[in-house]
Amino acid sequence: MGEGQAASVLVVDASTAERRAIRDMLGPLGRRIVGADSEHAALRAVSRQRLAAIVIDTRDPSLDGYETARRIRERADTELTPIVFLVTRGNDEIERARAYVGAPVDFVPTPVLAEVLRDTVSATAAVRGSLR
Repeated sequence: MGEGQAASVLVVDASTAERRAIRDMLGPLGRRIVGADSEHAALRAVSRQRLAAIVIDTRDPSLDGYETARRIRERADTELTPIVFLVTRGNDEIERARAYVGAPVDFVPTPVLAEVLRDTVSATAAVRGSLR
């Protein structure tokens, strides 16, 4: 990972169409958007990228987004990387509590509004910058 390269945003979602839609929403941020379709791919990506934030879709039944986040947090180099979870409105509070595996963390309800997602990712990336 080059120190001079701009930090990327990792989008974790099993669906190619969903990753593409999220990438398009985040495009105006001017950051490189990296996709991962599984926990394994996400862990590989975090080892290769300098990340400003990670967006994880928790709605996908084929991917346990909270477990993926926990595994990312286990790594010393990504334990404080902000994670933004895409969640279903009215998601069970116990389930959402699983997300607090180390903070900073935030939630964006679905259906996802592009401006809300961009603002949330920008804010969490700013928090990351203040933690360094």
